[in-house]
Amino acid sequence: MEHLQGLKSKVLRLLNKFGINGLVAILIWLSPSWLAFFIPSLEPFAVKWLLLVVSPAVPSWAAIPVLAVIVGSLRVGIKKLYHWTQDQIKKLKYGAELFTLAGPELLEAILVKLRHMKAIKDKRTEEFKAELKEERMKLITDNWETTLEEAENK
Repeated sequence: MEHLQGLKSKVLRLLNKFGINGLVAILIWLSPSWLAFFIPSLEPFAVKWLLLVVSPAVPSWAAIPVLAVIVGSLRVGIKKLYHWTQDQIKKLKYGAELFTLAGPELLEAILVKLRHMKAIKDKRTEEFKAELKEERMKLITDNWETTLEEAENK
């Protein structure tokens, strides 16, 4: 019974640290053994896999957290791909709606105005960045011992 309590506490610590990724990592790490119940032809491989899992050659205490980190990064990648795909679908919908509601002349006029607005925005951004850079360099060269409170009070 004590052995089960120790195993339970280890699993709970893993779940606290890695969340659902830790649970998925355990399932993946032990997947050949539980898949052998459903696919009998996997049994010889599952036995060899379990021998490898319990051997000191591949330490499970290190493999499961590494696998949990990999699973976490895969989940983040899949989530980003999903959002990117949704954005692309929205763009296609908006494009199709624009083409059905407006003619080519109107679309070209809108594009010209948008390009002009972007050029204005880019110019203002560059001016602002140059201003900030100038101000930073002035603060550094004039009085490099100025504290944050003194700079805010000016």
